[in-house]
Amino acid sequence: MNATVIPLEIQYLDNKQNIQPIISVKIGRKTHRMIVDTGASHSCLSALILGDKYEQSAINVDDKVLSASENINTPTILYKLPGIRIGDIYLRNYSFLVLDIGHINVMLKELQLPSVAGLIGSDILQKYHAVIDYGHRTLSLYH
Repeated sequence: MNATVIPLEIQYLDNKQNIQPIISVKIGRKTHRMIVDTGASHSCLSALILGDKYEQSAINVDDKVLSASENINTPTILYKLPGIRIGDIYLRNYSFLVLDIGHINVMLKELQLPSVAGLIGSDILQKYHAVIDYGHRTLSLYH
């Protein structure tokens, strides 16, 4: 198996009690920051970064799809992203949950930290046998 090793930014929040590992990904020509979230069952994107494309391509899905927003009375929506590059790995037509992650970005802004575009969840982490190395600050994905 080939390994793609991605630099991992460790963002400390709340007096170092809350730790957010963050990676950079490319969506189209833009680089975005995304939280690596082992507790998220599915990867998520903010509707804000999708712009008009989101409205044209969003798909309402069955409420049985679990998401971090299951307690919020909003429909669960999937968006098939044409392409996302994570290190050397290019995911074509990959479905992301579309979530309002405004609360995360508000918190980051209050701490004078850059915003994030979404979450890389266990769906991608498991598929690529992810290894998070906090000591070396890397995320390794195997393909």
